[in-house]
Amino acid sequence: MKQFAVLFLSIGLVAAVAAARFEDKKDDKKDEKKVEKKEEKKPAEVSQDLKKLVGTFAVTTFEESGKKFGEDDLKKMKVTQTGAAWKFWYGEEVTEGEDKVDPSKKPMEIDSTYTNGLNKGKTVKGIYEVDAETVKYCWAAPGKDRPKAFESKSDSGHTLMVLKRTKEEVKKKEEKKKDEEKKKDEPKKEEKKKDEEKKKDEPKKEEKKEEKKKDEEKKKE
Repeated sequence: MKQFAVLFLSIGLVAAVAAARFEDKKDDKKDEKKVEKKEEKKPAEVSQDLKKLVGTFAVTTFEESGKKFGEDDLKKMKVTQTGAAWKFWYGEEVTEGEDKVDPSKKPMEIDSTYTNGLNKGKTVKGIYEVDAETVKYCWAAPGKDRPKAFESKSDSGHTLMVLKRTKEEVKKKEEKKKDEEKKKDEPKKEEKKKDEEKKKDEPKKEEKKEEKKKDEEKKKE
């Protein structure tokens, strides 16, 4: 892979190569090395819709302007998302950004803003689909119109990416689901236990009533 690999977007943005070709040809100054101070940011409130994108993902499809990337490249890619913030790995190189989603649109829309690298501060427009284990994205280059379909035609500048939750991530979700179900069942179990104890006590209460009745009859005699 050439230097454009560093620019790959993730979870929300993978139009990095397109960005390099369409927007940043004049801005590639590798000799200027600046140390960027990371500003401390308060974590934004995470919507239910963003929570669906949270997790650790492998990249199963990556296609830019009609060019599909092979298995060797895909193995080097990884995406993690925590709330609105995401990270995209290509080998040791990491691109970071933040997402805003609008699930009311069809297809659902997502805007992602780079928070590091050559495209820092730029926003790309995309669309997405999500289910239990996969997320599909299609992105335009920075400053370009939002794609209308999940496709990456030649010279379109669109990037198509499909993510799949890692086995570890799926396992975590399953364990979390079991824990939630267990918590829901606990009150029911407690109630059932109380009912069983109550039933056990009923014969004893009846015996006491009988004994009391006999005592009262003896006193009358």
